[in-house]
Amino acid sequence: TVDATTPVDEGAVTRISGSFTDPGDDAMAVTIDWGDGSPAVSQNYPCAAPPAADGTCGFLVAPAADPTDWFRTHVYDDPGTYTVTVTVNDGTESTVREVQQVVRPVLSSFSSLGNTAIVEGGTASLTGLVRNPSGAPFELTVDWGDGSAPLEVSWPCTGTPCVFNDVPTV
Repeated sequence: TVDATTPVDEGAVTRISGSFTDPGDDAMAVTIDWGDGSPAVSQNYPCAAPPAADGTCGFLVAPAADPTDWFRTHVYDDPGTYTVTVTVNDGTESTVREVQQVVRPVLSSFSSLGNTAIVEGGTASLTGLVRNPSGAPFELTVDWGDGSAPLEVSWPCTGTPCVFNDVPTV
């Protein structure tokens, strides 16, 4: 069996889990292709000790007990629907299962808006914090409220926080 935590937010930890049985009680390998271009991961079972929080464990050279439960965690950086392919192999035969993982976009946010008092004819400064988890391009519009044209900023942000400067004279 294969189960996935779906949907999940981009940048959040998702968990895929399942169980397998083998009539020959062979050691097993579970390989997961996350479907997002990241390297596939593989884990041999049975584990020598309880697995870590991400599902990794030391391999115990022994037959796997039936059924053997397994899980792994992963973080998707971008929203979308991914086909996760899980292959279980006992050294002679493989079983492949696929599950869809839906990753939702996390909306950008603007906060920590601050300003300073100015005198007429002085310079206004406006600061804020943009959180853009996906790193996708975004647009900001600043309306200074003085009748001048709004400032429109498109930003190809590659990290958080993104910083831009515009110091209009009012």
